[in-house]
Amino acid sequence: MKKTLLATAIAGAMVASAAQAATLYDQDGKSIDISGRIGVGVESDYEGNSDFVSAGSRLKLDVANQVSDDLRFFGHVEWRFNADERDTDSGFDEVRHAWIGAESANWGTLQAGNFDNIYKLQVFQAFDYYAMSAGYGFHAPGDNGRGDAIAYITPNLSGFQAALQAKHYSQSDLEPQRSVDFDIDGLADGTPVTGTVDVSDGVTNDLSSEVLFAGTVSYEVGGLRLAAGLTESDEEVVDPNNGEFDAGYNAGLSGIYAFNDMFTLRVGFEDQNPTEQATYDNEQKVYGIGGLLSVSDQLTLSADYYRKDRGSDHELDYDSDELAFGAYYRVADNFDIFTEFHDKDRKEVDGEDETYAIVGSRYFF
Repeated sequence: MKKTLLATAIAGAMVASAAQAATLYDQDGKSIDISGRIGVGVESDYEGNSDFVSAGSRLKLDVANQVSDDLRFFGHVEWRFNADERDTDSGFDEVRHAWIGAESANWGTLQAGNFDNIYKLQVFQAFDYYAMSAGYGFHAPGDNGRGDAIAYITPNLSGFQAALQAKHYSQSDLEPQRSVDFDIDGLADGTPVTGTVDVSDGVTNDLSSEVLFAGTVSYEVGGLRLAAGLTESDEEVVDPNNGEFDAGYNAGLSGIYAFNDMFTLRVGFEDQNPTEQATYDNEQKVYGIGGLLSVSDQLTLSADYYRKDRGSDHELDYDSDELAFGAYYRVADNFDIFTEFHDKDRKEVDGEDETYAIVGSRYFF
């Protein structure tokens, strides 16, 4: 039971309400599953503005082909959409994830495409529990995993596991020139003026590129899981004329322990070091501690505390404390109601804390 609870903690944002995936096709080792969630809520953002919002609504499609007892090919695509308002353009905000891969119990897993940074998934996923990511205090270098990435995860070797990711980052991914529409009320005689002008971002079409790496190691035994990793991040173009790049790095470690079926503790530390080319150093050390409490089969509580120690060259020249809390009540197997709260220390900037709160509900399918 401890390993079941631990897996739930690592799985993160799905909380206690498991996704009710529907199998569209399952024959001769080939399967197609559809799943997702529709979420809506009312939030009060950090500026004190209230709004009716979409709470992490998304649609997922998973495909798999079990070609032998040990080898499985798979694919995944996930779209994000707004559930709180009408969308007359595309219906979807973005392709959140899309990847293909192969999995073997003897040889490990290899996947390529658009997915979260392997460093985040292997080291800090347990902290990324909140429906709205406001309460997640560690760095999430999604841009260094989402798109043009390939990752390899070793098989489980008596509890030990390692992972390596490479992301191709090219200057050709940048937009060297963009078109901007303008509309001026009128000239002196009242004649309206409209048109389009090309605006240069100062980036050439040089196709120079870099490969950014991330790596992790982890060990799991019983209800305990330890993980550590490092990722290159915050890539920046140093010289737009020759495509020279520079990247900082983040290094971190975490520990998760399931004491019993009710309580799971999580602790983490991250050393964030941005690129030296950044306007501000923004180097900081983040300490986090939190946990999950399953009060009953229906009610789950999540809470985290973060301490952020910043250097003198940081854009925010002061240390801060942050608190995050979430309560999730499962009305049915595929429906929950929830509330989340995040307090972000900004006293040194504007004299008061910035807080975020949301109350909402989600239907999983």
